Amino acid sequence: MASHPTPTNLAFARRQDVRALALQGCATPDHVIRTKRIPLLGRNVEEYAADYEQSFATYASRANAGLTMLDAAPRIILDQQLGLCAIGRTARDCAIASEIYDHTIEIILRAHALGGWCALPAEDLFAIEYWELEQAKLLRAGQPKAFAGEVALVTGSSSGIGLACVNTLLAQGATVAGFDRNPPTAKNNSHASLLQLACDITDATAVHRCLDDTVLAYGGVDMLILNAGVFPESRRVADLTDADWDATLCINLDANLRMLREVYPLLRLSPRGGRVVVVGSRNVPAPGPGAAAYSASKAALTQLARVTALEWAETQSA
Repeated sequence: MASHPTPTNLAFARRQDVRALALQGCATPDHVIRTKRIPLLGRNVEEYAADYEQSFATYASRANAGLTMLDAAPRIILDQQLGLCAIGRTARDCAIASEIYDHTIEIILRAHALGGWCALPAEDLFAIEYWELEQAKLLRAGQPKAFAGEVALVTGSSSGIGLACVNTLLAQGATVAGFDRNPPTAKNNSHASLLQLACDITDATAVHRCLDDTVLAYGGVDMLILNAGVFPESRRVADLTDADWDATLCINLDANLRMLREVYPLLRLSPRGGRVVVVGSRNVPAPGPGAAAYSASKAALTQLARVTALEWAETQSA
């Protein structure tokens, strides 16, 4: 889900007559396969789905051929706080739906100003939505990939293991938000389903800001990949300063605890169940000399992950 709280969208969603205007139907019949016939006003998705199912039952019974109902979820939501929200399996689907409805709002308002807005009857739009040639447009996309419709958040996303995670997730259909302390470049932020954000995860304010940006862009988080970390310069224990020790644990341990804590409410809302991947290290079972801070931080992170799994499993089963 992508939110677009522009002044125009917010003003339209807050109109006293928005129900009379928006619930007539879409501006152009073929838009129905991208936006459905009408948007959801407010946040009662269950009621919208029930109404869609009832409409399908009514109109499908009049069709000559047997029809299979499409999913009943809305594609456009008009909300007084969020403005226009577009729903889709991918970021591209959301972008298409939102662009179409941006134009729809303009068409509705202009038609209304000229004397009245009137869409095609609901049954005619149903016939277009379930017309085999229109359905063929959707079928060309093929079967959804493993992570289609899900949002993954990857820390340390601009290079190395993190970048490999990003590319693999994108290839499997996920939409990805990447947090990295290095600002994104045009090269590593060019994919339509990728949002790379400059974020130092040791900075609580930056984490909150980037999580807000992620939710605004994609609607939530389904997977968290904790990859960000540092391997400091080799120092023997006798030469290891408090500053070196603290700096390593701040990034490798403390920041990951913060990410787990702050993303947890979003993971709980994931329809398929939230998932977390913690990038560990061979230094946990087999540490080497000169890597005390790194090895200790990764060992502590591994234990943190284990305890988190135990606690969150209890929550899932409750």
